[in-house]
Amino acid sequence: MGRLFGQMTGRSLRLSITLFLAFVMSYLFLGVLAFQFPETLRVLLRWAADAERFLTTTGLPARYNNFIEIYLSKATILLVFLTIFSRIVIAVVATIVNESFRSLGPAKPKTAQPRRPAPAR
Repeated sequence: MGRLFGQMTGRSLRLSITLFLAFVMSYLFLGVLAFQFPETLRVLLRWAADAERFLTTTGLPARYNNFIEIYLSKATILLVFLTIFSRIVIAVVATIVNESFRSLGPAKPKTAQPRRPAPAR
């Protein structure tokens, strides 16, 4: 029971750290885009506006479409995109770090494969 609790705690802690890092990194990416690459940010904002226009003109009934228009804006779409991008970056970096530490550990001993008997003649 204790080992299972430790695994669940470790996984939820890792997930929480990943989500927090993705949140912070998305705003850092937004700041870098705003100050270093303003034209790229303009293109991404146009893309987000097109996505917003597409999603709000789907022909849904008014009771659903109103919520989409309230909660969906081009800034929200852009931040979701940057959050997904930062989660991908975190996953790639974490995989590289994890595999490099795993390769530093002790080598697993190779188990001998059982021999097959020679075919009868």
